[in-house]
Amino acid sequence: MEFKCKKAGNECYGLKELVLLFDISQRLIQSKELKNDLSGILEMLVKYLGAERSFLTIFNRESESIMIEAAFGYSVAQQARGRYKLGEGIIGRVVEMSRPVVIDKISKSSLFLNRTQQELTKDWQELTFICNPIIEEGKVTGTLSVVRIYNPHISYDEDNQLLSIIGSMISRSVRSRQERLEEMGVLRKKIFNCRISLKRSFVPETILGIRVKCAMYIRWRDGLPPRIRNPLPKFVER
Repeated sequence: MEFKCKKAGNECYGLKELVLLFDISQRLIQSKELKNDLSGILEMLVKYLGAERSFLTIFNRESESIMIEAAFGYSVAQQARGRYKLGEGIIGRVVEMSRPVVIDKISKSSLFLNRTQQELTKDWQELTFICNPIIEEGKVTGTLSVVRIYNPHISYDEDNQLLSIIGSMISRSVRSRQERLEEMGVLRKKIFNCRISLKRSFVPETILGIRVKCAMYIRWRDGLPPRIRNPLPKFVER
């Protein structure tokens, strides 16, 4: 998308921000699979800010854990290591406090856990970590973070504001993903408990009931209708 500024002189204030936000909104409107498109949105954010990398986390309220859902500038292995507990490190505190946090120099911060094992400096330059909560209906659903080269001459208020706006744009989609992940976690626990119960039960009627429940939970997990016709053969008394 292109805009022409009618004002003389340098580029209009806020013009680039407007283009970025418009492009992100178009990406969200056309999105069919949020998880795949989020990485593209983070790439747009990184390029606009001239940052190094960015990632988005989702908060699982059932397990009180936080994990990386999408990222740009991180390997698959680094993303897999990005797991935190509520109140743990910077990510955990941002979720717990519902407030943004800026760490000017991550190489010198004890709060920066570096679970992803990323570089703490670039070409001998310090890096700054900016993390904002993603809030939907007054509740934190995750965080949006960027890492950029430290610059003592700039204020990060505008970066925080931009992250907050983008977080608001994607908050509903993140909330849906949060609920899905929590639902999957509950189903996995139920399936696990079913299998444990099967191993401990010796009564045929009880085993049949447990197996029916297991099959139902598995179908829910796989997105299939919960109703099952003739799920298992009946026990025949002899």
